[in-house]
Amino acid sequence: MDRKTLLLGVICVIASATCFGTIPLFSQIAYSSGVDPKTLLFFRFTIAFLCLSALALFQRQSFPTGKNLIWLIGLGSVGFVLQSFCFFSSLTLINGSLATLLLYLYPAFVVCFSLLRGRRVPFEKNAALVLAILGSYLVIGPTIEQANSGTVAGILFALGAAVVYAGYVVLSEDILAQEQAVPSVAIMSASAAAVYGVTEIFQGFTFPVSLLGWFAVVCIGVVCAAFAIGLLFQGIKLIGSVNASILSNLEPIVTVVIGTAFLEEALTLEKILGGLLIIFAGVVLAKPAYQN
Repeated sequence: MDRKTLLLGVICVIASATCFGTIPLFSQIAYSSGVDPKTLLFFRFTIAFLCLSALALFQRQSFPTGKNLIWLIGLGSVGFVLQSFCFFSSLTLINGSLATLLLYLYPAFVVCFSLLRGRRVPFEKNAALVLAILGSYLVIGPTIEQANSGTVAGILFALGAAVVYAGYVVLSEDILAQEQAVPSVAIMSASAAAVYGVTEIFQGFTFPVSLLGWFAVVCIGVVCAAFAIGLLFQGIKLIGSVNASILSNLEPIVTVVIGTAFLEEALTLEKILGGLLIIFAGVVLAKPAYQN
């Protein structure tokens, strides 16, 4: 790998993490304009499907067929829907930095699922799992002490998002190894959009009441989904999945910075230490060292 390729790949992944990290900011703007999570997610996945499909066609990538197509539709309509609903619901109840830090416990849950499947996990990954749990305690502990029922529900939603995220990462691993990533994610996005669309037809869409709200909705789809995913997979192509997954741990840092700067979120010592432990654990857990 030459220096130019490495630099371009690093820039792509950092830009992707930054795009993902803006989700709490744009979601709060959208929510304040009257949009509910399900409507927001319908637009997010619809825009992502259109943009990623266009990218796949432009790059002449083939879309999945047969059993893999059915699996991807299932992962999108169940995995994407559950994970996104839990995470975006948590953003209505707790601050974005807390929700994102808890979401980034998903590598720890991937290790837990691997243990349940009978895989032997190296010592350093077990140690990282302990660090992730300690970090989550430091992040959640002070919040729980002052929590009301809404805060507890928000924490549970964020943890639920991490569990579901880990689940479909494990389940989609073999399929994504056989298919090209961008069209596969486009299929899953279309499936999730269809579920949210049908749900909102019966429950009623809640559209933004301001131009700023519409701007935030579009950004959630274009910046936080299409750009974020497209840049991530371009980065993976240039520097590999391991390096990309390690650099992706910048996302919660971006979210904390944005939350502190723009959303008036408190930055406590416990959150800093806990967040660093979670991020460090994520870096260790991202390295492929499972023994089958």
